[in-house]
Amino acid sequence: MNKNDVVSLLKNKKFQWAVVGIVLLIVLFWSSSIRASNWDLLTDQTTGEKIPIALDPFYFLRLAETIVENGSLPEVDVMRYPSANVGFSPEIMPQVIVGMYNVANVFGDYTLREVDIFSPVVFYFVGVVLFFFLIFVLTKSKSIAVISSIFLGFIPSYLYRTMAGFSDHEAIGMMALFAAMLVYTL
Repeated sequence: MNKNDVVSLLKNKKFQWAVVGIVLLIVLFWSSSIRASNWDLLTDQTTGEKIPIALDPFYFLRLAETIVENGSLPEVDVMRYPSANVGFSPEIMPQVIVGMYNVANVFGDYTLREVDIFSPVVFYFVGVVLFFFLIFVLTKSKSIAVISSIFLGFIPSYLYRTMAGFSDHEAIGMMALFAAMLVYTL
């Protein structure tokens, strides 16, 4: 190959998109593997079941387990102030976890806890793809979109909030925010 062949190859749009796709996939899988690296540490030593890493995700898991057992949430949450007849908080996260659990069991035999623990990584993965396209639409630059996605993939505060076991609102909220902003810009 001579210099002109290399230059024409680098100017080829299909080649550029292929390189961007490969780099984005490497970043996605590398950063997702970092987020899932604590998988073995999320096993309760007394029961052998998976457990979330924070308190709010325990609450959302309890709601998801109640939905799976009863088909829906009862009127009163008897575990919160039993004599006060307090209702359940209207949360989207338990419904999403149950939906993901139903979809995941089409492809294999997964427990609700495993789906709950892994859900932030799934939301992160989809969120970064949406973020890439959002930045690309805003800047019209593939390289800026890839660099921005790399920064988002490895920023420490976002890393913790999308780590396996932290099944709170942040991962799904950021994914929804990126989707809403992308739809708005389009």
